[in-house]
Amino acid sequence: MNRSRIILIFDNEFAKQGISDSLQQIGFVLNPVSLQEPAPARHAGEIQVHLCLPRDLDITIGQLRARFAHSTIIAIRHIESPAMRINALLAGADSCYDANISYSEVAAAIQSAQRKLTLCQPPVASTPRRPDVAAEPAAAEQSWRLCDNEWTLVSPGGAAVNLTPMERAVLKGMHGHPERVIRRAGFAAAGLDIAGNGRALDLVISRLKRKGVAAGMAIPIRSLRGKGYAFSATLVQDGGGASHEPTVIRKEGAVSPLLAAIQGDRLRFHYQPIVTAADLEIVGAEALLRWRAAGGETMGIDGLLREAAAPEAAQALISWSLQTIARDQARWRQAAQGAALAVNLNISPQSFARRDVVGTVLRGIAACGLASGDIRIELTEEAALHAGSADIRSTLEAFTGRGIQVWLDDFGKGYNNLEWLSTLPLTGLKLDKSIVWSAARQAEAQKVMTSICQLARDLDIVTVAQGIETEAHCRAAREAGCDLLQGFLFFRPGTGDELAAALAEQRWRRADMARGRERPAPAGAA
Repeated sequence: MNRSRIILIFDNEFAKQGISDSLQQIGFVLNPVSLQEPAPARHAGEIQVHLCLPRDLDITIGQLRARFAHSTIIAIRHIESPAMRINALLAGADSCYDANISYSEVAAAIQSAQRKLTLCQPPVASTPRRPDVAAEPAAAEQSWRLCDNEWTLVSPGGAAVNLTPMERAVLKGMHGHPERVIRRAGFAAAGLDIAGNGRALDLVISRLKRKGVAAGMAIPIRSLRGKGYAFSATLVQDGGGASHEPTVIRKEGAVSPLLAAIQGDRLRFHYQPIVTAADLEIVGAEALLRWRAAGGETMGIDGLLREAAAPEAAQALISWSLQTIARDQARWRQAAQGAALAVNLNISPQSFARRDVVGTVLRGIAACGLASGDIRIELTEEAALHAGSADIRSTLEAFTGRGIQVWLDDFGKGYNNLEWLSTLPLTGLKLDKSIVWSAARQAEAQKVMTSICQLARDLDIVTVAQGIETEAHCRAAREAGCDLLQGFLFFRPGTGDELAAALAEQRWRRADMARGRERPAPAGAA
């Protein structure tokens, strides 16, 4: 089987490191993926890595784009058809190898094709036929038709328009040309349906919106047929005009796995304490989401979090998280007989990218009776890769402006960079365990970690060393100047009750130490 080839072009050797781990983390099975020898660079400093991948490009391009640095160029070669080329570009590729084609060309072609569909004689309201279904003569007059020469589009009224090569590729890639034609304000708006498997639907729409192409109903969307999805749209007549509710894409007969897990009480938080480097006192905890399977075992939840991009699932997950933390914090406050323990909450990249995430979190905090200082948002590496965008930056500033701290997680893993420390409104920096472990073995790595901690201190950013599993790791983190520590050496992730017991033990230990200090010296002591 022929395979399309993805070419990742990095601007330096450092950006290339860890590519295999990253591919595994985003769900690739490395057996069908062959990392070939880098091709000769076209520019000084460039490094190319070739990946031979199956035909379904969407998951490849979309997730690679989210995973790798902005400096990475994703190019595709061996594209078999113009429609595949358009889909690849819409899905996130920068260019097609050995082909001069760009986003602007594709966007212009789609825009032009839509104009030619809409500016012809308005169609009579009817149900258009599919191209593979023979139509009755009367129905044929009400359907759009691509002539046998495939270069001429004929409207229901008989008006003919000529197509450019790119417009022809767009229309050839559509299932049924305009699947749905709706009359509005004297002209027809066509719901274009670009061929593809639909996994990168949100990416397609967001890219075209940023370029000003998608407006109102004129949003090219790719087919989700055969995957349980259906299109629905409502045309509302208001006096002499007509308004159109945005097309809704829904999956019929299925409940989101994430919503099902929440409704079925199958989600759990395990908490891993964060301790001070000076005296190993518990001062916080990270909430780690776990999913309880039907057999009772608990597992990670990375797969379910892909559902968090949907509004209902995102709001339900955030609401459940805050309610659970509020209940657990009440027990911890009683066990420690002191202030609430701040909890680091990981918000998925899918939820973080939503514009309403700040409002959802703030409403949840208020509804649960929490204070803004009770929750600290952890920004994951995947979400941080998009931190250069104005939307993400404004989201972080909205959190910090309302007293909610933002911590950058797994710094030093993958493609995090020092620029984020000065450009993002961060309160905490969690060093990846790879940095800590290297510092425990190598003097040069220890210097690097010390420099990072010093830079963070200069910027008033708290540093946390993750992955502390041995005394050597602990010693390296302390010598580097880390403020806080987290790892199996101190505590493994546990239930809320287990953390309450640890806080109670810490309170008793403090009381014993205080009594020891207050105990009078024995008689006769010097």
